[in-house]
Amino acid sequence: MTDTASFLLKMLLLTAVAAALILVLQQFSFFKPLLAPSWFSLAYFSVSTALLYFLAHQGTQSRQHAKFMAFIFGAMGIKVMFSVIIIVGYYFIFKPGSRLFILPFLFFYVVYTIFETIYLAKAAKKIKLE
Repeated sequence: MTDTASFLLKMLLLTAVAAALILVLQQFSFFKPLLAPSWFSLAYFSVSTALLYFLAHQGTQSRQHAKFMAFIFGAMGIKVMFSVIIIVGYYFIFKPGSRLFILPFLFFYVVYTIFETIYLAKAAKKIKLE
């Protein structure tokens, strides 16, 4: 199985488990206000993680470890900035009744960041040092 196929399969599995978790939690009344932010967060992080992986995969072709690492850290920094913008934008646009709307976002941020870090570390190891 290729690296990309392995990544896609495991990310699909991760996303399916996360979606199942949301479906289970929606049965509880305390979770109802968090449904929309949960689905949005899941979609955002699954798409951004896939995009980052495919961009990083292209970066492995350069065989320049320092440039690859600079790209990865830059991309992760941009992802953090977009995350802050999304949180602030969601707060002002939808005016949630509670600040707990941020919990699903933070949960998926941590889960998908761990997942992408594992795969990016594997990709970095494949690059031959200059």
